[in-house]
Amino acid sequence: MRAFVYAVLIHIVFGALLGVSLWFQPQTIKPTPARPVQAKAVDLTTIQKEKQRLAEEKKKAEAEKKHKAAEKKKKAEAEKKHKAAEKKKKVAAEKKRKAAEKKKKAAAEKKRKAAEKKKKAEAEKKRKAAEKKKKVAAEKKRKAAEKKKKVAAEK
Repeated sequence: MRAFVYAVLIHIVFGALLGVSLWFQPQTIKPTPARPVQAKAVDLTTIQKEKQRLAEEKKKAEAEKKHKAAEKKKKAEAEKKHKAAEKKKKVAAEKKRKAAEKKKKAAAEKKRKAAEKKKKAEAEKKRKAAEKKKKVAAEKKRKAAEKKKKVAAEK
């Protein structure tokens, strides 16, 4: 029984598909009328002239490209030289500054040493003067003591 139902259903489905497909009819495509071709007669010299013109344009473009590359290279080289010159100037200025600084330090050191020497000389002079003063005072004291002894001895 089941098989019978399935068979009927399948027949109904196929019938429906057939009915639907008959509703749609194929469309016919009508060809468009052809237009006549409008051709120009070209002679061989025109073709050669065009080829020559294209070759000249290509050469011109290559020459321009080479010129631009050379110009770019020249610019880069000039920039490189400029940077090298700037660096040289900076190095020279730095050397000059260091030399001036060194000279200034040397002068300050010389001045300091001279002042130190002067101070030592003054200190030595004061020490000698103080020593001489002491000696003179000691001598006076000794003479005074001797005089006192003499006076005491005479008494």
